[in-house]
Amino acid sequence: MNLTEDNIDKTVENLRKPLVDFVQQTVRTPSLPDEEHTVQELVVSKLKTLETEVDVFPCQFEQLKDHPAFCDDGFSPDKRIDVVGRWGGNGNGRSLILNGHVDVVPTGDETLWDDSPWSGSENDGKIYGRGSCDMKGGVSTGIFAIEALKKLNFKPDGEILFESVVGEESGGVGTLAALERGYSADGAVILEPTSLCLSPIQSGALTFRLTVPGKATHAAMKWDGINAIEKFSMLQTAIKDLEKRRHEEQTHGFYEDPNQIAPINLGTIHGGEWHSTVPGEVVVEGRFGVFPGESIDDARKALEKAITEAALNDPWMKE
Repeated sequence: MNLTEDNIDKTVENLRKPLVDFVQQTVRTPSLPDEEHTVQELVVSKLKTLETEVDVFPCQFEQLKDHPAFCDDGFSPDKRIDVVGRWGGNGNGRSLILNGHVDVVPTGDETLWDDSPWSGSENDGKIYGRGSCDMKGGVSTGIFAIEALKKLNFKPDGEILFESVVGEESGGVGTLAALERGYSADGAVILEPTSLCLSPIQSGALTFRLTVPGKATHAAMKWDGINAIEKFSMLQTAIKDLEKRRHEEQTHGFYEDPNQIAPINLGTIHGGEWHSTVPGEVVVEGRFGVFPGESIDDARKALEKAITEAALNDPWMKE
């Protein structure tokens, strides 16, 4: 083993093209939620070439539902799979997890893209396509870091676990499934994009759904109905006020902007059935930021309290 800086640089440089090719291959393999199997098969194949012990297992909601960190994200409760590659150590050192996710968010309006969202095209040293940054690039570099060390005949003192998980974009079910399967270590590196800066702290998130009832009637008789959209606007104001208040009460020196630590986002809203009908229901889904050090239970209670207090100020929602 010769871990001189020069040898490391040469080894990494020799892996540059295979790494770029692998990133492009994964980007060209769409992996929206519930559709990650094919890209996970690519990960499995690559890990096997590195002679790691590979474990492929389903994320089963039934086994996770009682865990306080479980979030039912509405996708398949038993068909999505995680992949873990184990590189055994000499047995007398600390262990490390390299963790990354392969699920990606929807592409949006594809006509707004200059190329296919799944092109994986390379231009001026950058790879383009959904998931290239978040985070198939990170997943790939974790795998190729192991390959580079193996080519240098390095043998770790403690075991290294590489985790390729699903469900990160919708609540973290994949990493939770890996934990519940028994995978743990003395430390972990999450391979998310951070502009190549070490990030020792991270906010969390909860997914929530609000169902706001109204009373449907014809628009010509709107005074006989209750407009659920208008009622939701009161809750929206309460959520914005809560977000501002929570950031005023929290201080974390690691963040450049103290107002952008744990944002609350309203991501989808569905209400009404016809333009001339007073909407009888609105369903809103969002992401609730959890501050570093804040418990999931405290964060959930903060949102519930704000919604309850706002509803109590309205005669209709109070009921």
